[in-house]
Amino acid sequence: MIILQVKNVCEALPAGLRLLSDQGIKEDSRNGPVIVMPSPVMTVTERPCERVLFSSVRNANPFFHLFEAIWMLAGRDDAAPLNGFIKGFGSRYGEEDGTIHGAYGRRWRSAFGLDQLDFVVKKLQREPSTRQCVIQMWDCYGASDLDGAWNDRPCNTHIYLRIHKGQLDLTACCRSNDAIWGAHGANAVHFSILQEYLAARIEVEVGQMYQLSNNYHAYLSELKKYENEEVDDDRSAPMVMFEKPNEIDRDIQKFMDCYDTREFRDVYVNRWFYEVLTHMMVAHHQYKTGQKTQALWSAHQITALDWRIACTEWLERHGS
Repeated sequence: MIILQVKNVCEALPAGLRLLSDQGIKEDSRNGPVIVMPSPVMTVTERPCERVLFSSVRNANPFFHLFEAIWMLAGRDDAAPLNGFIKGFGSRYGEEDGTIHGAYGRRWRSAFGLDQLDFVVKKLQREPSTRQCVIQMWDCYGASDLDGAWNDRPCNTHIYLRIHKGQLDLTACCRSNDAIWGAHGANAVHFSILQEYLAARIEVEVGQMYQLSNNYHAYLSELKKYENEEVDDDRSAPMVMFEKPNEIDRDIQKFMDCYDTREFRDVYVNRWFYEVLTHMMVAHHQYKTGQKTQALWSAHQITALDWRIACTEWLERHGS
């Protein structure tokens, strides 16, 4: 196993791509040639809350990444909201009934007959030293992920949690991990936000995040784009998301209700939902409806510096 020790996601992406360029081997895949590490890779991120990637080549959609993370925490599996960010998302990854089979959030919160997030929070509050807190995403029973003609299966299969020196560490296990689009793209946002959510509810600090990638790879056509890019991580300045732990789930539900109706209002106990998330969603809605000048103005109202920079730069790249 290879250990990739990094400060944050901005350091992780170039470090991972250098690793693949230096030690990876070429293989064929159903989606074209890939460069694959010959053994599993463990990415250890010291500051997982520095989750915003400033890479113009990667051009990550910050609106989509953040919304999807909250959609997951809400336990949703409906494709329709995601189509508003990625055209045709549901037709590519959804099933005929409009759901995403592999949706992490539904599996976290209801699919296996219990709310796994509530369960691990209460268990770690009672027993901070427990080693039994495992969140399952892979389903080999009911709607089995081992067979069936699903359009989407979970790439990340399990999460392990532990409290170490008063901090919550999170380990995500991934069966197949694209370094660019998964590990140091969407996954860096989704799992660090899950980690911050759990830490807030348990009332401990956020520790390190570990990402175990059994198959760590990048598509050759994508890898070549990054040969001359340097990713700037000096602008990472995360804002605390959840200051009122007992109100987080209610605020998540309020946000999803507001998003579903497009009635963006200041109704939250945790200020981050309005000062960051709501401003981001308003800016994205304005962008999608052709109000590009207004979208840029709304993006500049985002309180969190890292998300504000990412959103304004993305809008500028896309014609605002």
